Amino acid sequence: MSPSSPALVPGRDEPFRPGRPKISGGATLYTLPGVPLGTVATFGYTANRDYYTGFEVRAGIVVDQLAVEVSTLHASNIRLGIYRASVDMQPIGAPLADSGDISTGTTGVKTYTPGTPLFLARGRYLTVSNQSGTALLRKFDLYGSDYGGVASGWGANPLGLWSVSRAYAAFPTPGMAWDTLTSQSNTWCSVLLRVSTP
Repeated sequence: MSPSSPALVPGRDEPFRPGRPKISGGATLYTLPGVPLGTVATFGYTANRDYYTGFEVRAGIVVDQLAVEVSTLHASNIRLGIYRASVDMQPIGAPLADSGDISTGTTGVKTYTPGTPLFLARGRYLTVSNQSGTALLRKFDLYGSDYGGVASGWGANPLGLWSVSRAYAAFPTPGMAWDTLTSQSNTWCSVLLRVSTP
């Protein structure tokens, strides 16, 4: 093979474009880019807190929907959003998406479809949610994420959720930096994305 072969020139290599699940001839499924999802359960998120989950985009994608599943209803609302993230996995800038009020007064999958699909360039991002009440949401353990973070004390519950106390309202600019790691034996997410491109 010639040394000038494109396969031997790293500069010509395109950014890795991960796949996304799509049923043959059918709908695209929900995912969190770059993060393998595992065990499924439910969790009661505290009201009036921004909960963040980090993820990474290695090549540009288009997101056309955000979703959560309400497993136990509460007559209240939830907001879903996305921020760009710093190297410290803290929110920066304005929210790229803010769903506005989504009722948690019934069970089932709740979705937000932006008026214009979101193009996410290569980089770091955070999903964010905040509830005005105490509906229980479906949660998915994260397997293999680089962004779980192990607390300095280690122990049996060194993982958890990133969050910050904030009264339920529109997501601010810039986003509020999370300051709490809820001690748990795993890290999980509840907000998933529907990726339409690639």
